[in-house]
Amino acid sequence: MKLFKRLRLRTMLAGLLVVAAVSSVAIFTSNSKIDASSVRNCDSNAVLYCGALSVNELINKYDNNGDAQHKYSDIHALYNSFGISSNGIHSLSSKVAIGQVHSDGTVWLNGQQIGQNAMTAGRINFPGSTPIPGTNAFMRSPIVSFKSNSINAYIGFENGVPAWAVLDSCGNPVKFARPSTSFSKLVQDPASGKYVKDANISNGGTAKYLLAVNNTGQAPDFNVNVRDYLPSGQTYVAGSTKVNDVPIYDGVTRGGIIIGRMNAGEVKWVTFTAKVNLPTNKCGDTTLINMAQLGSMLSTPKSDIAKTHTNIVCIAKCSALTVPSLDVEVNQPLTFTASVIAKNVSVSSYTFKINGIPVQTGTKNTYVFKTTVAGPNTISVSAKFSNGVVDGDNGNCVKKINVTPMPPIISCDSLTASKDLALTNEEITFTALGSAKNATITAYEFFVNGVSVQKTASNT
Repeated sequence: MKLFKRLRLRTMLAGLLVVAAVSSVAIFTSNSKIDASSVRNCDSNAVLYCGALSVNELINKYDNNGDAQHKYSDIHALYNSFGISSNGIHSLSSKVAIGQVHSDGTVWLNGQQIGQNAMTAGRINFPGSTPIPGTNAFMRSPIVSFKSNSINAYIGFENGVPAWAVLDSCGNPVKFARPSTSFSKLVQDPASGKYVKDANISNGGTAKYLLAVNNTGQAPDFNVNVRDYLPSGQTYVAGSTKVNDVPIYDGVTRGGIIIGRMNAGEVKWVTFTAKVNLPTNKCGDTTLINMAQLGSMLSTPKSDIAKTHTNIVCIAKCSALTVPSLDVEVNQPLTFTASVIAKNVSVSSYTFKINGIPVQTGTKNTYVFKTTVAGPNTISVSAKFSNGVVDGDNGNCVKKINVTPMPPIISCDSLTASKDLALTNEEITFTALGSAKNATITAYEFFVNGVSVQKTASNT
């Protein structure tokens, strides 16, 4: 009999178990026939006269309400009362699992118990039986009617896990108590110490996760396993995984861990920690979603999440624009220096503006101002930060300056005469040489013995 395992377990040389996948286990045979040890039950207790020793025979008898000689009117209603639908019966044609129902009420598959407290049906009202409404059959425990310790049965599946059975020798349906293993994913709130679905964790801090696994069914579950998927921004802390406060091998985030058998009503607690390591420039509130999965042999796979919030405070602010003086003369340089306050971010560039018009953009935080035009000017700067924030052009990062003309400098550099001596009525020509800076000479005024004698543009 070939075995197909949806969950494969490997034993490592170091003696540690690793979960290859989180899912349930189903074991099937490629042969649609029951083995030769089965014996047909051709008495009046059989729900289907002489049973069905192959899947095709079972499907045909189900569809036709029996065989050609032994017809029944209640086959579908009877099977439905055991949770067995037409789709369930026909699904056996694609995958056949052969198990055993024992007289003690346990149900087995491939040597593993998959259910207990089984109830079956038959046509004869043995003591301890209960009539099944709408049918000519009676429900009872296998101990009431089984003549052998076990009978082979087709095992039916729902959502990948064993859910019902049909005895091969008589076609009698079987239902049984099943496990129902579920779990809840939580994270510890550092402030209160309580486990919640959503917690605030500081960057560089640790998030402690809890997987509360609970079998709320009526039968044990096997090969129960959990796997966690850490989000980007969190790193598993080696050696932190515990089951019921007992350390277990690291693997919950690397393929999963086996926590084994869980009896009905049993609870197991899986805890582990992860360090939050977001980039320091990831400013603001970041939500990290952590998902975990639960699998087992006999329960439907499940998943759950817990969230953490990490708020990274970034400060990106142009704090000052300084200058030695707010007054400057034309053509005189004046250096402006920008200052910023930055936390968890860096400055990408500075943009200086004169009267709102950009004049310099780059990584330099200084700007040299110089103009040939007198008058008021507004100098401003803005800083662009690595997180995309642009701040400035207002408040402390704006300066108003006044540009004044340079004062005129006028000088009479020399006065020369055409001769040093002269007779009465003889002319002497005097020539003045003047210079002017930041001004223009418009006239020369000559004095004789302190009395103004000429004021013209002429310098002679």
